[in-house]
Amino acid sequence: YKKYTTGTVGTAQSKEVTGLPTDGSTVHVWLYSKIGGSWSYENMQYITCRAAQPGDGQKAELTGPAPGSTLAGSTVTFQWNAGTNVTEYWLDVGAPGDYKKYSTGTVGTAQSKEVTGLPTDGSTVQVWLYSKIGGVWTLENMQYVTYTAAH
Repeated sequence: YKKYTTGTVGTAQSKEVTGLPTDGSTVHVWLYSKIGGSWSYENMQYITCRAAQPGDGQKAELTGPAPGSTLAGSTVTFQWNAGTNVTEYWLDVGAPGDYKKYSTGTVGTAQSKEVTGLPTDGSTVQVWLYSKIGGVWTLENMQYVTYTAAH
């Protein structure tokens, strides 16, 4: 249980720990507090992020409409390339403060999704495209793009 670090930190409220695994394994943390001369502890568990591995794959990228462009109307078909070793895609289309306002969810293995009900007031439309690679969804396999709504 003392594999990565151990010892008192005095009255500090944080401690940097290096050398943690990057394989998706569980790390246990015991935080001890001395209160009134007695020690008590809390046991917490964290799941480490899995680092990209050679051969994992490459995330998909939005190809249409062109990232950063102005959308043509209230109905738009978003398209993306396949990436490599991607087994599923997830698309969120929203607005500042509401990331799934217009559409959210998996699109399976499709490489496009028609979204209706988009604004036509020149506001910002935000799109998140996630690629499932190696059986996991990670933020590093996500693309974020903003568009200007039609006006």
